[in-house]
Amino acid sequence: GNSTTPYKGNIDGNNKIISNMYIVNKTNTSNYQGFLGYGWEGTTIENITFDGAKIVVGKADDVIGGGKYVGVISGASRGNFDKCHVTNSKLKCLANGADSGIMGGLVGSLSPGEPGKITNSSFNGTIDGRSRVGGIVGELKSSVGFYNYFASVTNCTAQGTIEGNDVVGGIVGWSTSYIEVCTNNAIVNGANSGGFVGVMDAYACTIGCTNYGEITGET
Repeated sequence: GNSTTPYKGNIDGNNKIISNMYIVNKTNTSNYQGFLGYGWEGTTIENITFDGAKIVVGKADDVIGGGKYVGVISGASRGNFDKCHVTNSKLKCLANGADSGIMGGLVGSLSPGEPGKITNSSFNGTIDGRSRVGGIVGELKSSVGFYNYFASVTNCTAQGTIEGNDVVGGIVGWSTSYIEVCTNNAIVNGANSGGFVGVMDAYACTIGCTNYGEITGET
């Protein structure tokens, strides 16, 4: 799936493990990368583990760069994820161009859909991203207007090492939505970094979260 033709459907992994998923796309068009590129509203993914996944994206020394919307399970999504786990996995962006950013251990960018949430899930591994980098989600969005819609990350944990140039969080990189009852054990490194979230924008909140990870960064 991609932003033009997104995936629509339900996946119940039946507690099975997908091992050694391998994605390498070193081009400046390497956007929407993951098991699913883009998942549409109503999509549900549950009861599944990805072990030993490796994702390398982006074209180095390129003004466009590539590597935007990247996650092991979905590059971007408006769907729902429950009991989804990523273990012993590595994500890396090689580029620093205009399209290089938004990387999460599970989902790159999560938008409100029906309703757009991640629950009871975890990440264990290393992430080397650029901007808006998170252990669970790189970018957690809301839609505020005539109707107010919010995405959410609830009862999730992260451990390992989460690094980026800017806006880096143990759970979420950049948020305008809800992070609830989550635990970060990961090392977090980057400018504008935090144990739960790197940058909280308008309407964002965290509730009942705990950080045990070491955090380093300029701000």
